[in-house]
Amino acid sequence: MPVTTFLLPVEGLTITCPWEIGRVQLYPGAQLRSLLGDNAQAMLGHKVIGAVTTKFVEELEQGTVARVEATDIDAALDLLALATDLLRVFLKKGARFRTTMFGLPGQM
Repeated sequence: MPVTTFLLPVEGLTITCPWEIGRVQLYPGAQLRSLLGDNAQAMLGHKVIGAVTTKFVEELEQGTVARVEATDIDAALDLLALATDLLRVFLKKGARFRTTMFGLPGQM
C-alpha cells in the first residue's frame, strides 16, 4: 500500500522546536507553510478557495502540527493518538503540576 503524508493539528500543545515521537513528527505551527507541498501552497493563492484555505492555515499556525506518514487517515490518527498519549505520560511524570491537556481535535 502506498504511504501518504498527513498534516494534522494537535490542540492545546505548544512547542518551540520540532519533536519526533516514533513515526510522528511534531512541528510548531509557524513551520506549517514549509511543510506544505507545492499543490497546497498553490491553493493559498487560488481565486475561489484561497481565502478559506489561508484562514485554515492561519488557524493551524497558532498551535502544533503533526506530520504523520501512514497508509490512510485512520492509521495516521491512530499513530498520532499513541504519540500524544506517550508524550502526555512523559510530561506528567516530569512535573506534578503541569497540565497535559492536549490531543486530537474532538478528544479534548
